[in-house]
Amino acid sequence: MANSGDFRSDYLSQNSLNCEFGAGDATIIDSLVVYWPVSQMTTVLTQVPTNQFLVINETLDPVLINISPKSAYQNFMLTMTIVGQNTHFSDGNGTSAIWLEKASSSIYANSFNVLSNTSLEAEFFVPASVDTGKWDLLVDTDLDGVLT
Repeated sequence: MANSGDFRSDYLSQNSLNCEFGAGDATIIDSLVVYWPVSQMTTVLTQVPTNQFLVINETLDPVLINISPKSAYQNFMLTMTIVGQNTHFSDGNGTSAIWLEKASSSIYANSFNVLSNTSLEAEFFVPASVDTGKWDLLVDTDLDGVLT
């Protein structure tokens, strides 16, 4: 029979999934960082009092994970495929706007097609007069807000 200090497991049993950390004489932990391998996200808690049991859940924030193609030519149409994770492109009132932005310039999608909650296609005309270089892509959805 295992006692409280013994970490072996018996047949058809499982060890506790709780993690215990020693902080010595400290009363406050400056920062506690949890890395979630599945979502590849991190949770950061700061100024955490010691001597307590915490429940930390993985936050599944909506995020854009793939945009292709990643380049375009001026004075041509650009058709982009946009893929999100934990997004809601079609839920609620859906996606209201998609645009490219650089400094104070914006290029709004001429049209877009929501394929699912996590993917959509957008078509832009890139004028010859716009600045070259890196532009940000923004997607505004009812439930997720503006994603970049």
